[in-house]
Amino acid sequence: VAPGGLPLPPLSPAAAEAALLEATPLARSLAEDEAAGPGGAAVLRSAAGGAVRDPASSVPPETLAFLRRTVLAVNEACRHFWRSLPASTPARKEKASRLAKLLESKRSEVEALNDRARGVEGRFIRQLLKPPMDMLLAALVRWDEELQKRGSH
Repeated sequence: VAPGGLPLPPLSPAAAEAALLEATPLARSLAEDEAAGPGGAAVLRSAAGGAVRDPASSVPPETLAFLRRTVLAVNEACRHFWRSLPASTPARKEKASRLAKLLESKRSEVEALNDRARGVEGRFIRQLLKPPMDMLLAALVRWDEELQKRGSH
C-alpha cells in the first residue's frame, strides 16, 4: 500500500496493509513468499509489526483433511460425469444419471459445510469450497440441459 497513493487516506498505510493481508489469502501468500526470501521460512508481519494470523492455522487439521477429501470427491465425481456426456447411449445415460444424483448429494454436503462455516476461518472454508460448488452447479445445470434436450426429441 503506497502511503502517497491517496491525498487523504481513510486509514494509515500500516492498517491498510494489515487489513489487505488479513482479507486476501493471495496477498498474504505473496507477502509470506517475499518475507521468506530464497529457501527461508516465512514469518509474516504486518506493517504495524504484529504477526498477521493465517486463518488456515486455526482450522483443525482434521477439518482441513475432511475438506480436502470432500473437494477431491467432488472433483472425481465431476470428472466422471463430464466423461459420460453426451449421454448418447443407454449405458452412458444411466451412468450420467447416477452421477448426477451423486453430484446433487455432494452439493447438499458442500452447502451444509458452507452454512456451518463461521468467522475468519469460515471465510477461509467458504473460499476453499467455492470452486467445488461452482463445479457442481455447472455439472447439474448441464445435466438439466441434457434432460431437456433428450425430452424434446
